[in-house]
Amino acid sequence: MYIDLSNHSNVAQAFWREDGFSGEIVSNGGKPTIEGLSSGPLQLTYDCTTSSGNPAIVGFYANSREWSHIEPQTRKQAVLDSLAEFLGPKARDPLDYCEKDWALESYNGGCPVNIMTPGAMTFHSGLRTPFFRVHWAGTETATHHTGFINGAVQSGMRAADEVLRRLEPHRQADRLLICLDNQRKTHWYGEEVGKWKRRLFIGGAIGVAVVTALTVKRWGLKGTATYILSAFQA
Repeated sequence: MYIDLSNHSNVAQAFWREDGFSGEIVSNGGKPTIEGLSSGPLQLTYDCTTSSGNPAIVGFYANSREWSHIEPQTRKQAVLDSLAEFLGPKARDPLDYCEKDWALESYNGGCPVNIMTPGAMTFHSGLRTPFFRVHWAGTETATHHTGFINGAVQSGMRAADEVLRRLEPHRQADRLLICLDNQRKTHWYGEEVGKWKRRLFIGGAIGVAVVTALTVKRWGLKGTATYILSAFQA
């Protein structure tokens, strides 16, 4: 199970910018700040200052499963102390601070995108293929930013465009949606690749593996490596 626990800190001004920092932090959590935990709180932060100039930092917990059991006020103080390590003491005094435990949200599985099941790469387009007059939208059907608001917006645009073109067959498809649709021909594993090509690729891989195994058995690992190197040098 994965728990995505995020925090959001609003401040009076983007002091980190004034000090030459981007506000982006990438960390493994660092050393534990609370006894019994395996790391500190911060894993990732971003400057999420709004277009109207309201400054804020948004971030995600490292080892969020562990931190989700810590009392909220203790978590808050640990986060602010950790931010201060990176961005300076002003980070300890935000105007507002809020958290969101996504594992407590119904139906989302606890994180933006869950682990895909076998066949997801091949049949992902089936999630958004219309069924007669039923058209599908939702962030899971997006081709970019699946699981995020960007993907939800894209899928809504795509479903609306499908309906409009069904009502008006001569209507031209939206250029942006064509670019995002990922339906161009590919020569790699995917739904557009024919079954015989997949079988050829798999058969070739098995053949290489068998030849390698027989060569190692005959000449040994060192002898095989020497032979391969001499072949490249030749």
